[in-house]
Amino acid sequence: NKAMANTLTQNVILRGTSGITGYIIPSTGSLQIAKIYPVADSTTALQIMKANGTTPVLVTDTTNLRIGIGKTPTEPLDVSGNIKGSGYLELNEMTEPGAGAADTARIYAVANGSLTDIRVRAYGEAGQRIALCGRENTFTKTQGFDIVSIGNSGTSKTIDWTAGNKQKMTLTGNCEVSFTDPASTASLILVLTQDATGSRTVTWSGMTVKWAGGVAPTLSTAASSIDIVTFLYDVGADVYYGSYSSAFAAVS
Repeated sequence: NKAMANTLTQNVILRGTSGITGYIIPSTGSLQIAKIYPVADSTTALQIMKANGTTPVLVTDTTNLRIGIGKTPTEPLDVSGNIKGSGYLELNEMTEPGAGAADTARIYAVANGSLTDIRVRAYGEAGQRIALCGRENTFTKTQGFDIVSIGNSGTSKTIDWTAGNKQKMTLTGNCEVSFTDPASTASLILVLTQDATGSRTVTWSGMTVKWAGGVAPTLSTAASSIDIVTFLYDVGADVYYGSYSSAFAAVS
């Protein structure tokens, strides 16, 4: 009514088609609500729907202490859709959970001595620790890195080491090679393949490279021959330490 448009000072009873469904209890000031609660607990005790009256926006299960966004909840907070926030998500340490339902994964925190581990457990698998860069990590399976193909060299090529630690290219001309540095100290591998002509050369330009023995690589000259050049990049010194192996081929 008109009086309620400015100040809510009395209890409001919510009535549905089958009787009383809940109450709104006002606070002491204008338009402040202290409590909203149903007459009886249920799994869909309080609901906010879209205008069609059937699509849930917010569903409160007061029986099991659950809230659903876009759905009837089956967990304490159950969301249908993406979650976006401007703050952080804080996880308390817990015991190892079960695997959950098919096609799901659970992320959680567990104690590891004086540290806290972040783990993920996918359906059908044991929990696995997420590797954190600031810690020593042990991997029980092979960790793979894609080898990035950067195509033909032409006579000038800049290799962007931010694109991958392992890269390969085909030498199609006498090529001046320069680097885009990786963001941190890294081990790098470059595979060089001669084209059908062969005898292509490489000069290294625009960065400091210190070669094993102080000698830059002399590449294989045969057509389609393969050489591998490896680097350790020291970001603090901004230096590449290079070595190479040549003429990779199957045993004849």
